[in-house]
Amino acid sequence: MSEFIIMETLTLKLRGMSCASCARNVEQAISSVPGVDEANVNFGAEQATVKYNPKKTNLETIQNAVEAAGYSAYSLQEQEMITGVDDAEKAERLAETRSLIRKVVVGAVISIVLIGGSLPAMLGINLPWIPTWLHNPWFQLVLSAPVQFWCGYGFYINFWKALKRHTATMDTLIALGTSAAYFYSVFATVFPDFFVKEGLMPEVYYESAAVVITLILLGRLFEHRARSQTSLAIRQLIGLQARDARVIRNGREIDVPILEVQVNDVILVRPGEKIPVDGEVIEGASTIDEAMVTGESLPVKKQPGDKVIGATINGAGAFKFRATRVGKDTLLAQIVQLVQQAQGSKAPIQRLADRVTGWFVPVVLAIAITTFVVWFDIMGNPSLALVTTVGVLIIACPCALGLATPTSVMVGTGKGAENGILIKGAESLELAHKIEIIVLDKTGTLTVGKPTVTDFVTVNGTANGNELKLLQLAAAVERNSEHPLAHAVVNYTQQQQVELLSAQNFEAIAGSGVQGTVGVDAERLVVRHRLLQIGTQRWMEELGINTNNLQEQKNAWEEQGKTAVWIAVDGEIQGLMGIADALKPSSITAVRGLQKLGLEVIMLSGDNRPTAEAIASVVGISKVFAEVRPEQKAAVIQSLQQQQTRRTRNPKSVVAMVGDGINDAPALAQADVGFAIGTGTDVAIAASDITLISGDLQGIATAIQLSRATIRNIRQNLFFAFVYNIAGIPLAAGILFPIFGWLLNPMIAGGAMAFSSVSVVTNALRLRNFQSKAII
Repeated sequence: MSEFIIMETLTLKLRGMSCASCARNVEQAISSVPGVDEANVNFGAEQATVKYNPKKTNLETIQNAVEAAGYSAYSLQEQEMITGVDDAEKAERLAETRSLIRKVVVGAVISIVLIGGSLPAMLGINLPWIPTWLHNPWFQLVLSAPVQFWCGYGFYINFWKALKRHTATMDTLIALGTSAAYFYSVFATVFPDFFVKEGLMPEVYYESAAVVITLILLGRLFEHRARSQTSLAIRQLIGLQARDARVIRNGREIDVPILEVQVNDVILVRPGEKIPVDGEVIEGASTIDEAMVTGESLPVKKQPGDKVIGATINGAGAFKFRATRVGKDTLLAQIVQLVQQAQGSKAPIQRLADRVTGWFVPVVLAIAITTFVVWFDIMGNPSLALVTTVGVLIIACPCALGLATPTSVMVGTGKGAENGILIKGAESLELAHKIEIIVLDKTGTLTVGKPTVTDFVTVNGTANGNELKLLQLAAAVERNSEHPLAHAVVNYTQQQQVELLSAQNFEAIAGSGVQGTVGVDAERLVVRHRLLQIGTQRWMEELGINTNNLQEQKNAWEEQGKTAVWIAVDGEIQGLMGIADALKPSSITAVRGLQKLGLEVIMLSGDNRPTAEAIASVVGISKVFAEVRPEQKAAVIQSLQQQQTRRTRNPKSVVAMVGDGINDAPALAQADVGFAIGTGTDVAIAASDITLISGDLQGIATAIQLSRATIRNIRQNLFFAFVYNIAGIPLAAGILFPIFGWLLNPMIAGGAMAFSSVSVVTNALRLRNFQSKAII
């Protein structure tokens, strides 16, 4: 018998990566660790998501593998996840930024001086206002050395690390290109006679090497700052968290840090304060602004028994609540963790860029060598051969390819969180734009999910309190069920001030109803051990119970959109209940909006067909699957996936499912994209791909629009990155020289390469301006 293995998922922050090739090297290093099932490294987020078997490996082993590859990794601590406090990382990033600024300033000053000294040679004219000593190659050699070896130190270190691992990165190209220009110039400076004897000018390119290094460092500085903006949503989410809580212990109010709050602590919240953790109100009442977590704009009234969410803001009232979830278990901490995992995941569209990145650097090296050989063979001029070779090495940019997808995904998932939409992975974000059919569960999705009993009739009438006795029997069984209809029956019974009894042998039959036996003392005039069966007409027919007595009443209720629930006692129908569940205020608008987005909207319900069709007609849905049992829901989704759609003519349809209950979980998992209502069960949320935290269905249209905007942004980035490299490398190799006599200056190549990455990140940041379009 095989052992069941529970895999664990770990999120690591990475340091030391300079390009997409580095990310690929780290990913390969982690994947090679025995026990690691899957590893995804996101260059834009500088993090890795690792799925591993804890019985075969651990965090330390994975960290050692990353360090052996020449990089560093550390796990996100609970304190950082909850409060965002990580002084060591902040100090390290600040030091890195300051170092980059110093190197850029030094490089820029020296480069300007070197360019000034090289102008006469570059222009071929005498400029008397430039001192002659600036033209001196020995002076330029000494002046450019700090730029080459101090400013460019990181390129050489990373080049050496890659060489030891028999790999190549963008730093390999930069180190080789600038070194070729610098050491060629050194040779021309030290041995000028060698070139004179060959009839060549001993030209030097110190300014090219210095300017290229400076521009690349400047580009990295801009990229570093721009990339920090892509994780702004995470920092804003963490920033919502309160820092302290006023806890009542031993009868005294004390302020404690948020990390010291424990489950079952009683916490006092005053007007205008942030609620520190999740909990349940036990005393007092107030209204709470939950917009920052759920996206719900209107304040929500809270009273004893109601749940409160950490990081939301209290209104004018004061109340006490008991902490139920603290630390990393709070809703906000889970949202932060899921968004971080989503930002670290890979979209399928990124696979092409990953494949290209894998062979990019070796191919560029081969092109550079070929360029040098061809130019040297044709022209016999090492200077021209050097200029073109350095241009090829410098202009090639795998970073633009590596950043094209992850930066957009980071901004897109963050923007989703801002709108109360929790996207669990990049694949879900990408797939949402392809949705063709969307299936909506009725109860709890289109409706409020809190049905109430509106009608109640019995076969034997109301004589001798007969209806109350039947109600007492029904509630005794229904109180054991978690179904919303069962809660409606129990609530109605309590409103009639009927005493609740206990039931034995309770059984819930999924999609049909419930049954159990009820007994009381003989003096209470109720026969002991009576069998109660409460449920649908179909179930009654399967049980062989005649329902003709109240059939006319049942049909009338169903035409009004009510659910008819039969009550049978000892195998005979004794009563019928009409239960209605009000539509959510946003349902009609949301369905209309989805249809205007070009989606086919379908309703799925366990209710009988007349009731389901009555609700569907109100919201504007024409296609309905009714009387569907929980175990049949996934099969319905699967059948829809097999059909060809009118809009795209694809052989299979991309189907989304929206649900909120445990019985929806299989269908949510079967669907291409599963949307869970955040007010629903934890099982449904776990099975889904996207969670609408507030439960507002209009979030579905927002999520689809966000997906379309993100994919459009990714395609723009990939187009630019591919076109840049496809056009730039041949230009640098001198493809236009035979026609126009023009060669690309290595300094221009360096500037183009440096700002190609910046442009990709900047374009991704445009997603921060995303606004959902109201569709009416």
